[in-house]
Amino acid sequence: MTDPIPNWNAAPRRPDMAQRTLPKLNRIQTLVDATSFSFPIEDAIGYSNPLPQARKIGLGRRALTGYMTSAKKTDGIGQFESSLERDYFALLEFDATVIAWHPQPFTIPIPACQGRRGTRYSPDVAVEYATAPNGKNLDRVELVEVKYRDELRANWDYFKHRFRHGIRYAKREGWRFRILTEREIRTERLNNAKFFLPYRDRGTDEDDIYSIAMVLEKQGASTPNRVLDCPSLGYLTRGRLISILWHMVAKGLVVVDFDQPFGMNSPIQLSANAIY
Repeated sequence: MTDPIPNWNAAPRRPDMAQRTLPKLNRIQTLVDATSFSFPIEDAIGYSNPLPQARKIGLGRRALTGYMTSAKKTDGIGQFESSLERDYFALLEFDATVIAWHPQPFTIPIPACQGRRGTRYSPDVAVEYATAPNGKNLDRVELVEVKYRDELRANWDYFKHRFRHGIRYAKREGWRFRILTEREIRTERLNNAKFFLPYRDRGTDEDDIYSIAMVLEKQGASTPNRVLDCPSLGYLTRGRLISILWHMVAKGLVVVDFDQPFGMNSPIQLSANAIY
């Protein structure tokens, strides 16, 4: 059976991509810098605060809506309308090239034509990417639609009309338009992101972080088990040491390969850009 979903993830042809950016997408400040977000097994809904977004998000597909605070969003917290969107937002949080991401960033008017009524379309999320990891200089902006593949197939005639206008809008701005499904999102990288995200903003003593960083600096290439076995860290309980180490991974102070299954013997090392 021929797959009805075309590849619309190609970059635009214009060479001046991301030279123009809507004021709404300029990252002025991060208002929310901490969260204790988790991914419970029952997919519990998160926070309940309203957001001033372009489109009000109602009951999500498969009955999952919620909120997620972010260290990379421009304003407030990020509202998701499906578990797949939530998972994508988690990936963005651990992408070092992402400057900021904006759910439901704006509304694109769609005029009436060929018997269709005029309507409006809000892309799921706009993502600003830097020219280098942890950089601040804008490289490109992507408008991203996050949809399940079966949802796309079942409602393709409905979506393709809106996506065409999204593509035109992105090309006009020198941006890129992408459609991401569970194939691209639900990977080993997501498993690791969901594991480490709850540790990102837990309260941690700076002296303990410094002690672990000194051990990792001395060890070079290491593993969690090697860190746990270090005598100089014996003053910390095993549980406390692991929690701090996972916090350091979540904050980017310790580098792991997010694309590989993670365990106690996985390679880790102190980040070259670590400030502690």
